[in-house]
Amino acid sequence: ASELRVVALAGSRRFVEALRELEQHLPGAADLRAAVERLHRQSQGNFEFLEVYGDGLAGRRRGGMTNLASGSAAATAPAVELLPDFADFAGPVEVWRTEAGRMLKTTRAVRAGELLMVEWPLVRSVGPAEGGADYPFRLAFQRACSSSPRAARASRLLAGGAAVLPMVDLPDMGWKADVGGDSGDVVELDDEQADGIGWRNCFNSFGCSVLYPAIAMTNHSCCPNATTIAVGDTNFIRANKSIPVGEEVCISYFDVLKPYEQRQEMTSKGFHFECGCPRCTLEKTLPEVLRREGGTVDDIEAAINDPSSGIDPAGRGAAWIRGGHAKVYKEKLEAIFPFSPEASQQRTRLLRAIEATDPGSFTHCKFALLDWLGERAAPGAGPQGEATRRSMQYTDLVHQTRYGPVPPKNVVDLLKCTQAALESAGVGEEFC
Repeated sequence: ASELRVVALAGSRRFVEALRELEQHLPGAADLRAAVERLHRQSQGNFEFLEVYGDGLAGRRRGGMTNLASGSAAATAPAVELLPDFADFAGPVEVWRTEAGRMLKTTRAVRAGELLMVEWPLVRSVGPAEGGADYPFRLAFQRACSSSPRAARASRLLAGGAAVLPMVDLPDMGWKADVGGDSGDVVELDDEQADGIGWRNCFNSFGCSVLYPAIAMTNHSCCPNATTIAVGDTNFIRANKSIPVGEEVCISYFDVLKPYEQRQEMTSKGFHFECGCPRCTLEKTLPEVLRREGGTVDDIEAAINDPSSGIDPAGRGAAWIRGGHAKVYKEKLEAIFPFSPEASQQRTRLLRAIEATDPGSFTHCKFALLDWLGERAAPGAGPQGEATRRSMQYTDLVHQTRYGPVPPKNVVDLLKCTQAALESAGVGEEFC
């Protein structure tokens, strides 16, 4: 009973009380104490590289959430296994309410690679977040809200239109904000309410619908300034570029290395909104060959360099356009001798497009490494050449942006994992 009380306290972020309970009643529970101390440290934003990525680097996949649906699960599982892999964390961000809804803004200037938020899912189910009468997410979320006060609080915070959205204090990851009524009440959601919360807020991950209530405050952009990475069931958000104080934090809800019209179809059909980010605002006015899929690299470059287009071929807008057509640029690169000067120029152009469009993404990591490997093997350059050195530094910077500070002793293992995905005949899944 004392072990379960410690788990309950730690799960409610009452770490000091959990540690006091251990000291008074379970002085010999070393593993449980170490787990609570780790979560306490992580709740302050201190995540060690190997405790997050060590399993992935070693080729081990983290398991899913412990299933407590059966009444005997909590009674038979070791107490330490009932704790989450990672603590929730809210960094230098806060929620703002606007006429259109809510958004996340920085509370101070943020550097690229800085951790902004970490969250363990509230609900995870197999299948889409909207569908038939018996689809899994609806049933799972309804059951959670009828039995868990925390899930019920989250449902109230996520429901309703922009005019009635309550404010949320992100550092209180227990979701105990004042939302009216008894904060300990559960709620019975009807199908329409559950569906609305699901399709507005769920992430789709490898065939599953996952609800992260705090991360759901983050809006989409087709040129995001933050990136998400899933480690097991936990989602980490890092800045992928320097962000000034008070600027909105945006992530991408899907692969944004696609043309304008394809992206608009994904936002309208998949998320029920029209994207009006700076990139979409620019690209909606462009000629059809730049808005749609199907053009060749020569077609795209000709349209970009056409004086009547008003596009600076060396500017950010041109990089966004090339990023939207990354598929055909990649195909052209693959058709060129990989160690030629032309291949080096093509890699640089594609990298700059990805950097402008989706920096810090796993795709960015893979192409940065590809460029480094190409420069190393190029005739007359070699491992010690100046171009190779610059490419190596760039590859390291991109990986640190995605994964945070990487200890020198772990850099080689991390790059080997990226290379394995790069050389994979399939999708090339990320190691974690």
